[in-house]
Amino acid sequence: MVDSVHAEYIVDDITKKIGYSGIGYPEDDGIKLILGYEPLYLDPVPSDAEKLTLRITKIDDWEGPWEFEIPLD
Repeated sequence: MVDSVHAEYIVDDITKKIGYSGIGYPEDDGIKLILGYEPLYLDPVPSDAEKLTLRITKIDDWEGPWEFEIPLD
């Protein structure tokens, strides 16, 4: 069982902390990152942004980072 996840996202070389998050286990295969323990809204992404990078820096005692790049163009 995962207690906490530390994550951040990067757009246009600007890093924003997501803070404490969690992991969900949907009914199908895989896992789901749940951003924040409260309702969380990310800052708007500029329409000319080329990619968004999600970086998980820590899962419980496991040190990352694990990075996922999402192309936006």
